[in-house]
Amino acid sequence: MTSVASSATASPTGSAICANANYNQYPTTDVFCAVASTQGLPDNYGNILKGCCKNAPVSKYANDCALYCLVVDQSVADINKCFQDGGVSPQVILCNGNNTASATGRPTATSTDPSATGNPSATNKDGTATNPASSTVAPAPGSVGTQSVSKASLGMLGLLFVSAAVGAML
Repeated sequence: MTSVASSATASPTGSAICANANYNQYPTTDVFCAVASTQGLPDNYGNILKGCCKNAPVSKYANDCALYCLVVDQSVADINKCFQDGGVSPQVILCNGNNTASATGRPTATSTDPSATGNPSATNKDGTATNPASSTVAPAPGSVGTQSVSKASLGMLGLLFVSAAVGAML
């Protein structure tokens, strides 16, 4: 029997903390994509997100068990594909917009250090500031309200939790 070692190992915050993290308390109401896992995230995921998130800072949420960024200057489909091309497992990707959506706000922070604490500041297209963790970003003129989480994303997150629960019982 041959064994293949992977360089993508889960972070030390993994199992106990991440199994109980609240992934449903989203860090922003604007369009974002995140990677989250009840087993913790591989160390290389931060660098993958840095490359895929372009000018949007990468930040942690859910007790440091998830990383996210606003979907800026690209679509949800584009960033999702970039995550997967970089090696992120599709099962841990969560986006809160449809495939053609992008953020209505603009990040004001330029750091993409996933070890940074807090949430990136964002500026609406009209230049007004918004705190993505606690306020709603105004929709762009002529657009239809804010995006909600897709049923597919919720299904994937549910599948992730069920898989973790079944794995814990084995």
